[in-house]
Amino acid sequence: MTDTSLAGAARSAIFPRTSASDFTISHSDRNDWRPAPINPSWILSGRPVAQHIPIGIGEDGYSSVSLWRCTEGRFRWHFKWEESVYILSGEVEVSSSDGSITLLTAGSVALFQAGSTAIWNVTQPVQKMAVCRKALPARVANTLRLIKRPWSLPLVAFGIAATLASVDFVWA
Repeated sequence: MTDTSLAGAARSAIFPRTSASDFTISHSDRNDWRPAPINPSWILSGRPVAQHIPIGIGEDGYSSVSLWRCTEGRFRWHFKWEESVYILSGEVEVSSSDGSITLLTAGSVALFQAGSTAIWNVTQPVQKMAVCRKALPARVANTLRLIKRPWSLPLVAFGIAATLASVDFVWA
């Protein structure tokens, strides 16, 4: 699918295609980092400097992959998209809204839900691979579920799909 919208053009500028192939290969030792400034109002302490390397974006514009790194500092981060991260190096303490703190180090994997907020305290310069995904609107997601499972359409229409899913049937 070709995206001819202005948003598609902006995505192409940020996430350029490196070839016409079906996949993109990258390495963490690249040196074509671009500034990725942290919103100054989010910074709580220090002077964290963030950079990124866009690796690619899904054809539908609903997903992207990037490398991201940041120097020491503490800041609030608002996740507009669902983001899965794999820490390549460094160390960051992540505080969730309930106050719990999790230490992410090389090899750690985390998922941040869209709409969530976390406080990042980068204690050692951190580098991560980020996979971001924008959730589809509920109507679109439900339509896709029905396409994958057309037999569920009558059940959804009567609002009993959830009930039937939890019932164990005994056939006589």
